[in-house]
Parts: sequence; structure tokens; C-alpha cells
Amino acid sequence: MDALVTQMNEQKGFDIGIHVDAASGGFIAPFCYPNLRWDFRLKNVRSINVSGHKYGLAPCGIGWLIFRSAEYLPEELVFHVNYLGADQASFTLNFSRGSAQIVASYYLLLRLGRRGYQNLMHTLKELASYFATRITEDGRFRLLSDNESLPLVAFAIPDDQRTKLGFDEFAIAGELRKRGWIVPAYTLAPNLQHQKLLRVVVRVGFTRDRADMLVQDIRAAYDHLVAMAGLLNLFGQGLAVDDTASTKKPESEHTATALGKMLHGNKSLQEHAEELRRTHDLPGARHLIHMQNWGTIHAKEGTKDAEPRRSPVDRHQRHKKRSGAVC
Repeated sequence: MDALVTQMNEQKGFDIGIHVDAASGGFIAPFCYPNLRWDFRLKNVRSINVSGHKYGLAPCGIGWLIFRSAEYLPEELVFHVNYLGADQASFTLNFSRGSAQIVASYYLLLRLGRRGYQNLMHTLKELASYFATRITEDGRFRLLSDNESLPLVAFAIPDDQRTKLGFDEFAIAGELRKRGWIVPAYTLAPNLQHQKLLRVVVRVGFTRDRADMLVQDIRAAYDHLVAMAGLLNLFGQGLAVDDTASTKKPESEHTATALGKMLHGNKSLQEHAEELRRTHDLPGARHLIHMQNWGTIHAKEGTKDAEPRRSPVDRHQRHKKRSGAVC
């Protein structure tokens, strides 16, 4: 890009500069790719911003905006204050706030130094590469990131599997939240908005053991959604129901609501059906589902000695008869 900007400036007589948004990469590139020319070594780079609370490891709320020289700092960004007895110029946010993040960042820079940050960043990149290998080794996901820039892993369901699964990356992210993981799912920018993905950012504190735990939970969530999608598909096709209390068949949306409340857990389809019958008072939830195989499923009312639903008055009358009370 620097070469293209130089060419444009020379041909058109422009004076265009480059701002580098190094929010995360500002703490990766200097320590992992020291020979990469991305900073003020390029003549058209005039400003760089870096976040201190990402890979800088400081608490949230600190960052830096650095200019090549004062001439590239627009005057309209500068605040002039004189309430301390003399004119002071500042281009930061002009209000009172704590300084804990500044102190923590200053300590980390002194404590770790170049060698410490270099060791940490190389370790994080190795962990990201390990996780990328694990999450794609069984073919359930394909890798979207290159593992050569930031220590993060972006992956997605293969396109040839997406339509037949019946769920997407957002459903997996929802399942992972139930297991204690916050793994964001989102779509890409315009013209690629059809592409959904999951992203794992590897930071300090992430270990191989945690990577293995996360892979295990992602696979468990995937398998659980496969099972539930199959069961929902069977309900959606309609089941023959022998219900003496009602002639209505279970409605797919009611069944989906009931099933949605119990998506968490590693249960067989038979166990899910039992829980559906036992715990949910919905049209499709009052029936014990007997599954003989994946292609054959039958539904009938309750257990053998199940009683039809009675009104409160009926139950009261029955109780009095059993107790010998006289009406």
C-alpha cells in the first residue's frame, strides 16, 4: 500500500498519508515479525494506534495514538486548557478518570521488556496453531484464518455440509455459552455476508489443556445439535399420535419451543423424548416417544396406566370418594 500511495501522490500531486490501525497487531508484529516494515519505517505512515488492553496485557481502557511528528497532528483534535495555571495542549479524551491502566501498562513494559513480550507472543501463536489443527482434524470445520498473522483461529462449517446439518455457527456459539465459553459467531463484510464463522482469540492464560477442553466442548455441542436437528426434523414431518384427551397432533412450533428449552446436555434421543413428555405441558410434550430406530418413530399417550387429564373439580370429587366423604 505504501508504494501505491507514493505512486498516487507523485502522479496526482496529492499529499495522502497512511494511518495504521494496529489495535492488536501492534503488539504482535514487533515481537514475532521484527523485519516486517509496517510502521514509521514507511515514509507515508503518519500515525499508528495500538491497544494496550489486548495483547499489551493491561486492563481495559488504555491505548495509544502516535504521530510521526507534530505537523501531522490536526489542530482541531487538540484541546487547550488553562485551569492548572498555564496553557496545556492535549489530544486525549479531556475528562477525569483513573490511572490504573496506565500504571499497569507501565509496569508490564518494564517487567516483561522486549524479550518477555517476544516469548509470550510466540507462545500464543504456537497455541493458536495447535488449536487450529485440533479443531479441523476430524473434518467438521474448515479453517478460514492463515495462522501467520494474529494468534486467532477463524473456522466455519464446510459449505458442502451446511445445508444438510440443519444448524449453523450461531447455534454452536449458543451451545458453547451454556458450557461456559464465549466464542463469537458472525458474518463477514458486505459481498461476503453469506459466510458465517466462529472465531477464537488466543490470549495469555490460554493453554493446551484449555484448547483441548474447548475442542471437546465444540464437538459435543456439534453432536448435540446434529441429534436435536434430526429429532426436530422428525417432529416437523408429523407424528401419528393416539391422544384420548385431544385429537390434535403436536404442532412443530410447540415442539421446537419445548426442545429449545432442553438443548443443553449429552442425552440420547430417547432420553430427550422422555424429558419432553415429563417436563413440558405442551401439545407434543404429553406423549411418550418410543424410538425403534432413526427412521421409525412412534408416539402414544403416556405410560400404560396413565390417567386422562381431569379438572380441579373432578380431582376434588374423586378425592372425597376415596376418603369416604359424603357429598
